[in-house]
Amino acid sequence: MEVSEREVLFKRYLPLVYRLARISISKGTAKSVREDLIQEGCIGLWCAVLRFEETKLPIEHIGAYARFWIRRHINRYLDGVYLKNRRESTGSDFMELSNEPVDSLGVVEDEVAVAVATLPELERELLRGWYGLDGGKPVSVAVLAAKFGLTPSKVRTRIERATRSLVDRMESRR
Repeated sequence: MEVSEREVLFKRYLPLVYRLARISISKGTAKSVREDLIQEGCIGLWCAVLRFEETKLPIEHIGAYARFWIRRHINRYLDGVYLKNRRESTGSDFMELSNEPVDSLGVVEDEVAVAVATLPELERELLRGWYGLDGGKPVSVAVLAAKFGLTPSKVRTRIERATRSLVDRMESRR
């Protein structure tokens, strides 16, 4: 992928950065924090555009890939800087309210496990294999295709649909 193509993809998915930054914080948050979140989201989007390989995934899948990287950078910022400053100013550590483990996207791991459990068995097993859920090691599409007797393109399609379904469910709960 050439530099100009990457720039076009970056500009195309820039509204996603603004949307994810907006839903990541409350309305009363300072403007400087919102700007920092947008900046972190742009860094995440650029990482996604640079790291995306068309040989591994079709170009249509860059949206989900970009969403992952944007949310990852935004949540790292929130966990590292914003929450630390808020703890110092308020004297409260509201992150200790929940003892549940939280992944890099800020989603409680139990919520992901419950959402995955609602999927049909084949999609559930494909996601477990592809993403390495339940402590397993991620495996390639070719391995999953051979294991379940599907073509690699069908495996990719089912993984994408199941992932999109999970993301939609998780966002609708927030």
